[in-house]
Amino acid sequence: MYAGGVLMVAGVPLWLGSYAGLMFSVVPTGILVLRVLIEERFLRRQLEGYEAYIKKVRYRLIPFLW
Repeated sequence: MYAGGVLMVAGVPLWLGSYAGLMFSVVPTGILVLRVLIEERFLRRQLEGYEAYIKKVRYRLIPFLW
C-alpha cells in the first residue's frame, strides 16, 4: 500500500507534466518513509515474531532497494 502511494504521489505530477509538482512529492514521500520507520520500531517492540518476519521479508518500501 505504501509503495503504491509513493508511485501515485510521484506519478500523477509526471503524468500531468508538472515537474514542480514532482518536486513537491518529495515531502509526502519523506513523511511516509518516516512513518514506516516509526511503525517498524513499534512492531519490533510489541509484536512477537516480527523479527522473524523482517528476516523473511527484506524490503520495506521499494522492492530490491529498501
